[in-house]
Amino acid sequence: STPELTAGCTDAMRCTAITAVYESVPGEFDPGVAINYSAASGFTDGGGNGQNWPITYDTATVANSVYALWTPVPEPGTAALIAFGLIAMGVRRRR
Repeated sequence: STPELTAGCTDAMRCTAITAVYESVPGEFDPGVAINYSAASGFTDGGGNGQNWPITYDTATVANSVYALWTPVPEPGTAALIAFGLIAMGVRRRR
């Protein structure tokens, strides 16, 4: 409900975060889109909607559009397993 908090958006009414889901045809991709409206809750289009965009699409020319940046986050189980392993190695070394 606050598009101005989305990094890279300059439009205070609406912001569209784009994720390239897959390359549908050479030189084009099928987008996954999350839209943040100031007057309503977000809308998500999971891609696969048949709308192809050029790979060269430049969000700098559109005030209410940015590319989403994703970073991998380890699952909590993975982090716990790593922590347990480090603790076990420390205990073994101490002995």
